[in-house]
Amino acid sequence: MTLLASNTLTNQDLSSKQLVLEYTLPATTVAKHVIGRLVLGTASKPLSGTAGIYVVEVTIGGAAVSPVSRVQVEAGNDKILLSSRYMTITPGGTIKIYLTGLPPDTSVDLTAELWDITPITASQIPTIGSGSVAVDHDYTCPDGLAYKTDAGIGIDNAEIRIYLATDYDVGHLSNNYIKATTTTDVNGRWRETLMLDPGDYVVYAFRQPDYGPDIIRFTVTAP
Repeated sequence: MTLLASNTLTNQDLSSKQLVLEYTLPATTVAKHVIGRLVLGTASKPLSGTAGIYVVEVTIGGAAVSPVSRVQVEAGNDKILLSSRYMTITPGGTIKIYLTGLPPDTSVDLTAELWDITPITASQIPTIGSGSVAVDHDYTCPDGLAYKTDAGIGIDNAEIRIYLATDYDVGHLSNNYIKATTTTDVNGRWRETLMLDPGDYVVYAFRQPDYGPDIIRFTVTAP
């Protein structure tokens, strides 16, 4: 995923509908699949902690995206993460994200983000890498880098992207920073062995829209 836009707002009155992010996709690019994410509440300006329904609405080119996202939040939550529906935006199109909170939410800090979740193509990245060390899901220990649920069930057909830890830690997640990629089988194991140079890396794994993204950190040592 690649961050397309971010908007941080302070001291917002969310008791009524508010526009929290607006973004226009450049006309010179291609259509993209996107998702909006909202982080509501900070230590200094939290949510009220009241139980109720938060509403995320989106328009693209002035047309409402249906269905609207309605999220039930339990009492006691002073910071939450909300997501919009998965959407497609075409070149030159403008997307607007609106949020309606609860009546007591009259002074809240928040950050609204728009993420590009368009699947990458094989021509955009090195599929197996160009390094000197062969790395697979067993590199750190048996199944140590396999992608599984907390219950140990393999996640099939997930995407595995490998980033240098130094790139990942500063938010460099666009395609040109990917060192290698593969997918997983029914056991959550990598379908290909990847070639990486010695260094510290991050496995960035996900299967839209069910799992992730999740990360695993590991170190490749010289042979």
